[in-house]
Amino acid sequence: MKLYRDRFKPSPELAAPQANVAIFVVCADTAGHAQALADNLALQMLKLETGQYSPIDTVEKANVAGLPADLRYRLAYHHQRIISGTPDKVKADLQELSTAYQVDEVVAVTITHDFDDRLRSYELLADAFALPATGATAHTQAAVLH
Repeated sequence: MKLYRDRFKPSPELAAPQANVAIFVVCADTAGHAQALADNLALQMLKLETGQYSPIDTVEKANVAGLPADLRYRLAYHHQRIISGTPDKVKADLQELSTAYQVDEVVAVTITHDFDDRLRSYELLADAFALPATGATAHTQAAVLH
């Protein structure tokens, strides 16, 4: 981002540099539930990486027991790509990310098996950032955090 901003040249289409970052985010009412959802998402990313193309499993069905060391290493790598936790923790982590990369916008992407978990994650994010709820689109507003 620093290089982009340092080398940016204004144009008729864009007068100043603009940047965003997208990150996997799992927000839940409890740290334990957020961790279980993040574990499941990391496992899904590992499956995709190893050519296993299938819908994301339920949290109950996800199983990392018996994974060899090299795959456990990759699983840990994928965990680093996810911000997860309760609303206060997720908000603080997203603000830290935004500051560190000096971005104008953070895009949060939540992937879960259960739609209610995904919707709840977006609702908690919207509440944490005091985004206005507007009926059916409230969960989509949480996807873009300023």
